[in-house]
Amino acid sequence: QAKSPLDGIVEGAPEMKISYSPGLFISGDMEIIPGEYFNTPDGQTGLMGAYYNNPDFKGKPVKKQIDSQINFDWRQGGPEGMNDDNFSVIWTGTLTAPKTGKYFLGTTSDDGSRVYINDQLIVDNWGDHAMVTKTGFIDLSADTPVDIRVEFYEHYGDAGIKLMWQQAAVAPVEQAVKLASETDAAILFMGFSEQDESEGFDRASNSLPDDQVNLISRVIDVNDRVVVVLN
Repeated sequence: QAKSPLDGIVEGAPEMKISYSPGLFISGDMEIIPGEYFNTPDGQTGLMGAYYNNPDFKGKPVKKQIDSQINFDWRQGGPEGMNDDNFSVIWTGTLTAPKTGKYFLGTTSDDGSRVYINDQLIVDNWGDHAMVTKTGFIDLSADTPVDIRVEFYEHYGDAGIKLMWQQAAVAPVEQAVKLASETDAAILFMGFSEQDESEGFDRASNSLPDDQVNLISRVIDVNDRVVVVLN
């Protein structure tokens, strides 16, 4: 059975004290936001979806419906009664977190999606692309509803969108930087995941993702003994 890099280091250096922090979250760490945390503008459970037969939210919606979650994979098709291509959806309502803290919000979509909380853009996953995940952080208070608006459009090909979250005690990059400042040396494992490349789309470049570059820079600022491993 394959071991993780962390397991290998711990087993290979039993005389050393090894500390660990994830540093970054990826989409696999998140879960689809359950419908129980949503309410429509008129107070029903779920979000109100307005569906348009164009990619620009123009004119009168073809239909409106309450969706308990945003977790759709239409593949080559589209929503029932809609175009297979060139359609868009806006979901509105409120989001109420069960616990106070910092939350990692994200969408995985094909094509573009955006998430606004209290009219502030939190997740920007706009543009024509295959299934890509983008994320953002926001502080939420328990039992305090916030306005949420999710915008999605599809041009051609496959179509889908997922809205996810993960609670974090602190932003993981801050936790990693603090830990690096307290250690003799830091080893950072970096590389590409299914967020960056897959059968459906190529990497945008051979450069590391911006969040990984930021983490490296932040760690170098607090520790001058840093090893970066491309894994």
